[in-house]
Amino acid sequence: MNLVIGQYGIYFGASNGENIGDIIVTGIHVGCSGANGTGVYVTPPSGSEYRSLISITNSQFDAGITTGIDMQGVNAATVQNISYGGATSYTISGYNNKVDGPNVSIARHGVKKDGIATGGSANLFTVEMPSFGGAVVDIETNGLAQCRGTAITTTRYHLTRSSGSVSVTQISNSQSGDGGAVYTHSTSVSTGLVTFSIGTNGTCNGSWAYSVIQVTGDAAAVTPQ
Repeated sequence: MNLVIGQYGIYFGASNGENIGDIIVTGIHVGCSGANGTGVYVTPPSGSEYRSLISITNSQFDAGITTGIDMQGVNAATVQNISYGGATSYTISGYNNKVDGPNVSIARHGVKKDGIATGGSANLFTVEMPSFGGAVVDIETNGLAQCRGTAITTTRYHLTRSSGSVSVTQISNSQSGDGGAVYTHSTSVSTGLVTFSIGTNGTCNGSWAYSVIQVTGDAAAVTPQ
């Protein structure tokens, strides 16, 4: 739904003692014909008995919108997958809220690798870093090291790049497994490209692994392998 507004795109208000909540707003595109507009405005008064479960997702606030979202004193709110466009600010307060604000750059990808050979390895993801870029990378892997048992590994890295190649620093690593099973994360670097791989100590063919990567950082390009 596309809206061109004078002041508020969508407004929810209540008088003292009234409830406000159980609201879902999704798929709106809001622009303002003047200036200083607000995309979504939720204003529960202090006397509201119920002010929870408000979801705003998959929307865009564009030209003329100064405040993308103004939602104060609400609980269990969800604000995700928002393009703030021309909006320069937002205000969200309350308890147990899950909010992705402006300028949040997080990429998540998953991949499953089947048929890993005895004691073999597999490439999982590549992350391409621009010059003068940085990122925090978290990788979680669980699976079966064939003829040994199940294994889980979680690893965190810091990636930094000035004008040369990416520098990779392992910050933490945690491994657990049954029957001595182990999965090991590793990296290789080619200038601005980092390849993340998994190795297994399975003693038979047919090991498998399911891995998830989360990259927090601006301009990092992630590609599952």
